[in-house]
Amino acid sequence: MSLVEYVAAIEGLASAKVIVGSSVPVIEQVDESLSAAEQYFRFSDGAVITKQSEMDSEERTECDQVCEEVWLKYQVATQPQAETIVPTQKSFTNRCQQSFWIKMQRQQAGAV
Repeated sequence: MSLVEYVAAIEGLASAKVIVGSSVPVIEQVDESLSAAEQYFRFSDGAVITKQSEMDSEERTECDQVCEEVWLKYQVATQPQAETIVPTQKSFTNRCQQSFWIKMQRQQAGAV
């Protein structure tokens, strides 16, 4: 099973994977311009995926916001019993990169 379907579900996109629980996001201010967050998502198949993010909290221009820089990492914390999720982790440097990866992975899998 591909990590892409779990990431899609976490991001609110249509997915065969069902989130049955999640932790409250733990947010910390790393410094005056950088915040970090971590959240766990539990799925109906038993998988647990961790989402970590870091983003600059400084004010941005409209142009910067189109594809703003944000570090995102998804990692398999617990594998489901029936299948193995691959890859076990994936990182992105912005949401445009994440969206493109989801789109391409789904096209390659024939899920679009």
